[in-house]
Amino acid sequence: MKVLYINHVSPLAGSSRSLLELLNCLPCSKVNKFVISPKGEFANEIIKNKIPFIQAFGISQFCNTEYGYYRSTRWLILIREFLFFLKSILTFYNAKKKWGDFDIIHLNEMTLIPNIIILNLFFKNAKYVMHARSIQRTKENFLLKFLNSVFKNYIDIIIAIDDNVYESLDQSLNKIKIHNSLDSRKVKISKLKHKTFNIGMVGLLNKSKGCSVFIEAANLAKKNNFDLRFILFGDLKNNESLGIKFLKKILFLNENNSNELKQQILDLKLSEFVKIYPFENDLNKIYNSIEVLCFPSLLFSPGRPVFEAGFYKIPSIVTIKKPKKDTFSPNVTGLLIKPYDSKDLLEKILILKNNKKFKNELGMNAYKMSIKNFNANTNAKKNI
Repeated sequence: MKVLYINHVSPLAGSSRSLLELLNCLPCSKVNKFVISPKGEFANEIIKNKIPFIQAFGISQFCNTEYGYYRSTRWLILIREFLFFLKSILTFYNAKKKWGDFDIIHLNEMTLIPNIIILNLFFKNAKYVMHARSIQRTKENFLLKFLNSVFKNYIDIIIAIDDNVYESLDQSLNKIKIHNSLDSRKVKISKLKHKTFNIGMVGLLNKSKGCSVFIEAANLAKKNNFDLRFILFGDLKNNESLGIKFLKKILFLNENNSNELKQQILDLKLSEFVKIYPFENDLNKIYNSIEVLCFPSLLFSPGRPVFEAGFYKIPSIVTIKKPKKDTFSPNVTGLLIKPYDSKDLLEKILILKNNKKFKNELGMNAYKMSIKNFNANTNAKKNI
């Protein structure tokens, strides 16, 4: 079976890490893998694994997720997406010329739907599989009806990563649920004890992740003399030009707020209590350095770090609108907090700090859930 995988994210985070885990577990004897992606950490891993690869200038998207849907100045993002769309014509043409036809073309997120127009010009006989990794907007309007019509006519099957995402997809779509995964054989749990109680956030330092709430909680902890350390893993070097950075700032289009977070830490004199580290590919280094994972996301859904932490028997403190038992169970695998509420976050952290038995119990339950639902080898077989 010859499969082309199309990825749109440069860093090895979230959707791209999930795709890499899938690719690593799919047997070469059954799946002949090819990849198109922008340059970056994900592309580097693909090249290192000797998977046939074509670099894209960018992969066009159209976003109708619950968090990222277009409104106000966000509509201007479509200018960039149109440029990516034009560039993609040459990218997909080169793929056709170099690799020929495919049995299946896998799009790594529902936002990649614009590419179906170009792909159908070159790969008419392929079956199309699309991953749904974010909660979709369900407001009934012309746009939603149009997108659902495109999905029904051009996508053979949609893979939802969990119950939250699955329920946000229209009932008329051909959809299944297959969880993201992690190869548990790579997990090495350290027995070293930490001198301080370390709380971690993992992933890109985007506004949607609720990083500022995390730092506000650190400030409250400092004011009350609590011995806690807050660590963020996910700082990335921004290679955009000064002009692009300026435009994003004045038009409120800059999703990554790494610089603002660093300034917030300086302004609140939190350098001793909060650390920001670069993006780390080695999960063992990340999760062996923290006691609790925080995911106060404004996406109101469980992110990949939640089940990754579970493999290390680490409970999570999260913001989820409608928790589902397949990904997160309140007071069983972790604790739930109110949106935008740093005080509530700190209170939940202190509960786990002061009750080690309860923390370990939640961590063990999280581990059992991760092993059951997010095992890489088991889930990879479902994708074949």
